Amino acid sequence: PAPVFPPDLPPRARQRFDAILAARPE
Repeated sequence: PAPVFPPDLPPRARQRFDAILAARPE
């Protein structure tokens, strides 16, 4: 399960976060 991150993150941070999560097993 992916950890929950603050929804007020800037688009770049969100994209980077998603990329990191995508690289993780789950």
